Amino acid sequence: MTDQIHAKGLKFGLYGDAGDKTCAGYPGSEGKEKSDVAQLVEWGVDFWKFDNCYTPCQQNPRPQTCQNPVGNTKQFYAPMRDAIIGAASQKKINFNLCNWGRDSVWTWGATYGHSWRYVLLL
Repeated sequence: MTDQIHAKGLKFGLYGDAGDKTCAGYPGSEGKEKSDVAQLVEWGVDFWKFDNCYTPCQQNPRPQTCQNPVGNTKQFYAPMRDAIIGAASQKKINFNLCNWGRDSVWTWGATYGHSWRYVLLL
């Protein structure tokens, strides 16, 4: 499928999550970053949107959206960043951080990924 997408001059993107589950409740990448990136490389993925659901939280069980995370969200994105950097000789993957603007992502996001999402709450 990826070859057909690329043959049309398009890029192929997928969605994943830094927690143990995605926002929809499917398995997340926590603890499996290297193997997940190996799969992305094999599939020819160009863009990887990486969300922030079910990450370590002071509440148990982990809620989908944690209001009191354990630590800074940077620590949830570092293993995936490192795995993508490690695979860069095989495939360039555009890494999009989706941590909802937490922890002043605009101050560190450029050293972790290629883009990030900021949500302004009024």
